[in-house]
Amino acid sequence: MIAHVVIGLSLRAEYSENFHRLLLACSILITIAAAISVIFLAPRMLDEAVFAEYGWQGGKPLLTYNGVLLAFSMVAGWKLRSTVEGRMLISWIALLWVLTSIHLIEGLQDIPVLSLLSYTLYSMGLHAFHIPLAALGALWLSPSTGLNSLDAKRGLLMINWDPCLHERIAKIMTAAVLIGIIMANVITANIAQHNELRPVTHADLEIRELLDTLPKDSIVYTENNHWGHIYDTPSRIQTTSMPTLGLLLVDETIHPLATSAIKYNNATKISQLGIDYAISSPIGSIGWTLAESRYWTIIEDIDGSRLWQFNPAGNSQQSTIATVDFDSCIGNCEARVDPWRDNRFQTLNEQYGELRAFIEEGANSLLNFELQRTAFVGSRICLFYESVGQHDEFYLSIGSQQTTVTSGSSGWHRHCFTLEMTHTTIDAGIEWDKSTSSSTWLNPSGLSGRGDRVLDTTGIRLHWLEIDV
Repeated sequence: MIAHVVIGLSLRAEYSENFHRLLLACSILITIAAAISVIFLAPRMLDEAVFAEYGWQGGKPLLTYNGVLLAFSMVAGWKLRSTVEGRMLISWIALLWVLTSIHLIEGLQDIPVLSLLSYTLYSMGLHAFHIPLAALGALWLSPSTGLNSLDAKRGLLMINWDPCLHERIAKIMTAAVLIGIIMANVITANIAQHNELRPVTHADLEIRELLDTLPKDSIVYTENNHWGHIYDTPSRIQTTSMPTLGLLLVDETIHPLATSAIKYNNATKISQLGIDYAISSPIGSIGWTLAESRYWTIIEDIDGSRLWQFNPAGNSQQSTIATVDFDSCIGNCEARVDPWRDNRFQTLNEQYGELRAFIEEGANSLLNFELQRTAFVGSRICLFYESVGQHDEFYLSIGSQQTTVTSGSSGWHRHCFTLEMTHTTIDAGIEWDKSTSSSTWLNPSGLSGRGDRVLDTTGIRLHWLEIDV
């Protein structure tokens, strides 16, 4: 609207009477929106610091997600610079880019209106820029849009006042875009079979359904992250965390206090906060702390996703966590970054690090787990792992004991068995049938930076062993 007003005011009245009526309507709407923002919304953000998850929205995100479109649209903008519509779109893009500079200048976040604006620009690097860029490119591709020219000059690339590409070039580019769309859908259909890419597991969703069975007015601790945000929370219970995307008015929250109390096993504080239950996902980190605590009892466990009940008596079953010793991760064992490493609580994630052992399907491997205390005979031991794509069954060996891990769908899984002897160290082996081989797939997490490779193979990602003590 602002671009419309700016360009419209520079035009002579004879271009269009209706055009100026539209300018007046836009000006009124902009004034009303600004008044609402300044009077009602901005004051609520006086105590709220600016928070820009993607950094400077018009910088690297713009180039990463719109680079090709940006290059094409810059040429289109130059060709359409003498048209009303072209100038309007150029102004629109320029205004968006200038607004993103809020994140570059220290102190602007102290101005409530600008702080409010920064939230509205939250995902601009990913979403907003491509709209005017695409419109600008489309106008240049089309020879029959009837653009309003600001001069009467004709050139070699002019058709009825419409600067445009040669018809053959336009058709080639259109065909290239269509091929790209088809390829993108094929890739999407392929990665849809990789549930390990999802920010929640199927078991997480099943655990959430159990919240309906909890007593009325129960307070449930949930991680403040993708796998902990419940969008359809039953009205009869409360959760400690909620999504904080964009603008959200929160009067008070107990989540930071609850997280600290759980981390340090402060049973008194947990009781004061009134927390009765907790849910954890294997993707997250709070499950590690709950498993090692004597104040939390598992009342439901579905493939590593758990519903816990607070036990103030402190006599719950405890577990110890054993992670991979990466000095032993050699040969067919690869130390690779965990795609969700940057999304976990850093204070809880430090103990278990950012690397995970990856074993390609069909490749046998030996490795050690760092055992913090002795694992006695009769103890239950569980391997938490991810199936990267669907794979065949494999054999897990702990010392001389071997167990078969059945094939399953992609995503998070947990395999448990009972120890037949006491262990002071955990030497593990992964073995596949000789006929088993891996397959290759395109991993989008490698493109986004969460993963370490784009062309990936099927296999298993080993996270930790959980042993009853």
